[in-house]
Amino acid sequence: MFSSPGDASTERDVSGGWYDAGDYNKYTRWHAGYLIDLLHAFADNPGIWGKDYNIPESGNQHPDLLDEIKWGMDWLIKMQEASGAMLSIAGLAHASPPSAATGPTLYGPPNTSATLAAAGAFALGATVFGARAGLTSYAAGLKTRAERAWNWAVANPNVLFKNNDAAYNSQGLGAGQQETDDYGRLGHKLAAAAYLYQLTGKAVYNTFVNAQYLNAHLFVWYNYASPFEGALQQALLHYASLPTATPATAAAIRSAFVAGMEGTDHWTAMSGKTDPYLAHLQVYTWGSNAIKSHEGNMFAALAHGALGTRPAAANMNAAAHYLHYLHGVNPLGKVYLSNMGTLGAANSVDQFYHTWFAHGSAKWDSVKDSTFGPPPGFLVGGPNPGYNWENGCPGLHPGCGTAVPAPPFGQPPQKSYLDFNDSWPLNSWSVTENSNGYQSAYIRLLSRFVS
Repeated sequence: MFSSPGDASTERDVSGGWYDAGDYNKYTRWHAGYLIDLLHAFADNPGIWGKDYNIPESGNQHPDLLDEIKWGMDWLIKMQEASGAMLSIAGLAHASPPSAATGPTLYGPPNTSATLAAAGAFALGATVFGARAGLTSYAAGLKTRAERAWNWAVANPNVLFKNNDAAYNSQGLGAGQQETDDYGRLGHKLAAAAYLYQLTGKAVYNTFVNAQYLNAHLFVWYNYASPFEGALQQALLHYASLPTATPATAAAIRSAFVAGMEGTDHWTAMSGKTDPYLAHLQVYTWGSNAIKSHEGNMFAALAHGALGTRPAAANMNAAAHYLHYLHGVNPLGKVYLSNMGTLGAANSVDQFYHTWFAHGSAKWDSVKDSTFGPPPGFLVGGPNPGYNWENGCPGLHPGCGTAVPAPPFGQPPQKSYLDFNDSWPLNSWSVTENSNGYQSAYIRLLSRFVS
């Protein structure tokens, strides 16, 4: 336990799972979201997933994507306590390569937000795995865990924990802040209720969706369809697709989403060619490439659900423009995936921020200058006009250099990018860090165009 780092009585197995982003930490709430994205990617298009992706499980009876999802799900299981509560975070020691790390792993206590997010992932996982021969027993276990998590969260609706926060005496535990706010917890609870209702058919979950869906920003902010709320919109649309969903609720969700997608930042921007690359975003922030993927998935959701009056082909064509942007149709002509030259990319990402593939690493720093470079296929965060070096530079540290790197600084939004992986004080992570969240959103978008 992070608060008792030398107390062996608090020791537990939290091995497995995925490193979250440019660091080796593992955040339960976010991890659950990655699983939900990948489960949807599989369920949307199950026939495309092969058994030959060269992972340890390749060649068994299940598609490799399901094997990979199970690897992530097995870690989520380890983070659940007998009560149903979910531990919030595992903070790992860092080194390059990760096998060289010798420090302890410290975990954080349960919190409500992680428990609600995990309830949704367990429930959707139980539905998807339950349809596969050989995985029905595993799915039954996930169902039990989903309901146990829901029940704990209902009984403990406001258990908070902030990592890396002096107020919680958790300085140094993790990097990003995994805790969320009241609205974030409501979103996770709505999503969990939708997936649990599909799984169990129990009225309690349907009742919760019916009672609370109007509190989603999609309704509160008058048909606010937003790529920044992709996970909640995905869950609401999933609920609306269920044959036993309350008809009025399902119709209201579909209507609000369709109306929102006709708005300024979606079909209006696409039809008016607001963006010359036909991949409009209202605002570019940290992780803009993930937001591009979410936006593409929103257009694809119109086609997938036969929503609105436009032909499915038109909606899929709009979604494809966001995929094209990530694949090089952007002002830099940059394929925003790492090390794709051997697969035909003339200008892919040379280096990105990651502890493993660190600046100066003889093996992994860059494609051009290292033995291997980073592995192929990692999606980086992308253009971020908010980039700046550390406050106090240039006098703060010799690593600052004499001027803030430009680009990414001082450029138009879509050109606020540079292939670099310098850490503090140049803080390249706000531009080139990868994240499982970027990756899972991209995988779902890409999978819609594979046959």
